[in-house]
Amino acid sequence: MPVHLSIFNFRTFLFKSVLLVLVLVVLYILLIAVMKPSITFTQNQYQANFIFAQDFVYEERKLPRVIVGSSMATRMKFTKDDGVYNLAFGGGGPLSGLEIIRHSGYVPEEIYIESNVFAMPADSKMLKNLFTPLLFQLRGKVIAFQEKYQLLNLVGEMLFRLAGRSQTERMHQKVDQILLDKLVSNALVHPKKFDVDVLTLELWEKDIDYFQDKGTKLVFFEMPNDSRLIQTKERRALRSLINKKFKIISYVEENNTDDKYETGDGVHLTMKSASEFTNFFREHILQ
Repeated sequence: MPVHLSIFNFRTFLFKSVLLVLVLVVLYILLIAVMKPSITFTQNQYQANFIFAQDFVYEERKLPRVIVGSSMATRMKFTKDDGVYNLAFGGGGPLSGLEIIRHSGYVPEEIYIESNVFAMPADSKMLKNLFTPLLFQLRGKVIAFQEKYQLLNLVGEMLFRLAGRSQTERMHQKVDQILLDKLVSNALVHPKKFDVDVLTLELWEKDIDYFQDKGTKLVFFEMPNDSRLIQTKERRALRSLINKKFKIISYVEENNTDDKYETGDGVHLTMKSASEFTNFFREHILQ
C-alpha cells in the first residue's frame, strides 16, 4: 500500500508540475503579445545579430532603405523619418545582410552597403537558423518565441536599465590615445592581406545582380577609420576591386583625412563620432 501511494503521489506531482509549466508558458506568451516590451539587452554578439535579423524579417511595414554592414556601422542610429533600417552586424559583414534581405523576399527601394569588410563571407549558420521553415512561421505568429523575448533577456534588460551607463555617458567616452596609437601602429606593422575567395565573390555578384534586376538603388560607402589607416594597401585593393567589378554602382569614400571623426581602436567610431557621421550620411548620402 505505501508503495502504490508513493507512485500515485509522484504521478500527481509530475502532472501538476507539467501543468504549472504549461500555464506559465501560456501566460508568458500572452504577456509578451500584449506588452511587446522594448528589449535591447542581449547575451552575446551572435544573439544580438540574430535579433537584428529577426526584427527586420518580421517587421510588418518594412522601411524603404536598408544599411548592410559590419560592427563599424552598427552605431549609426536613425530616426523614423529617415526610413532606414540598420542591418549591420557586429563581427559580421554586409553580405550576410544582403542574403537576409534576399531570402526574406522583400525588395527595398535603396540598399547602402558598407564596404570596409567586403571579404567576409555570409553567416551561413545565422541564415539557416533564421529561415528554418517551421520555426520561421511559428516565430512570426507567436512573438514570444522570437530570440529577443527570452526570459533571460527580459531580466537582463531590467538589470541593465538599473545599472547600465546612460546614453550621455557613452556619448562622452574618452579616447585612450596611448592605446589607440598602439593599435594603429600594430595594424600598420602587421597589415591584413586583402583576399576574397571565389565563392564569396560569386555570392556578391549574385546578390548585386538580383537587386539590380529588381530595381533597387545600390550604393557602396566606407565607414571612416583613423586617418592613418585609410590608404593602406588592403584598403586600396578593396576599392580597386569594387570599382572594377561593380563600376556602375555609386561608391562614397569618407576618408576622414582631417580626423574629424574619432575612433577608440583605429577602426570603430566613438558614439559621438558615430552620431556625427550619421548626420553626414543623412545629409550627403541619403539625399
